[in-house]
Amino acid sequence: MTELETMQRAKQYIHKLANGIDPLTDRPLPHDTVLHQVRISRCFFYVETLIDRAIEQESHPSKRAKKELPPFSLTPEQKQQVLLVHNPIPISQFVQAANAVADLDHMQKLKATDLTAWLVRKGFLQEVIRNDKRQKEPTANGNAIGITSEWRQAHSTGAHYLAILYNYGAQQFLLDHLESVFSEESVPTE
Repeated sequence: MTELETMQRAKQYIHKLANGIDPLTDRPLPHDTVLHQVRISRCFFYVETLIDRAIEQESHPSKRAKKELPPFSLTPEQKQQVLLVHNPIPISQFVQAANAVADLDHMQKLKATDLTAWLVRKGFLQEVIRNDKRQKEPTANGNAIGITSEWRQAHSTGAHYLAILYNYGAQQFLLDHLESVFSEESVPTE
């Protein structure tokens, strides 16, 4: 019997016990048994949901927990497929373009926070406090590779915010240094 089949059998037994049925005979359990107590029944239902989750993970290995997957990476061929644009864009748009060509069933997604944290560590962005809020803005090194900022107004709230934008050169820089984001390789400041 496979691990998946064992979990499915255990789920059937727990489900029947939670509903007051003997899992071996399919007969109702006597009403005076401890298994008919509400707290015990709820416990069985809870265990059933845990088994369901384990079955889902076992039967869909591509949906493994993010921590189990290796970090994001692109092959040279995939890097050539990333759509870089000439208009300055937010980091989220670059991340979407990179994730679009990656094999995300076998690795973690690239996140904007991965890139911005790396850019801060390498001195291309800096964190500042404005109006009691932590924000990022480009440094002189960031400006040199094509990271700029501009004040914008949110359509939904009307609030003003500082948008950090990445021109074609900055996008290419990020693409060229993706491996460094998940390692501590040194990156020359340009």
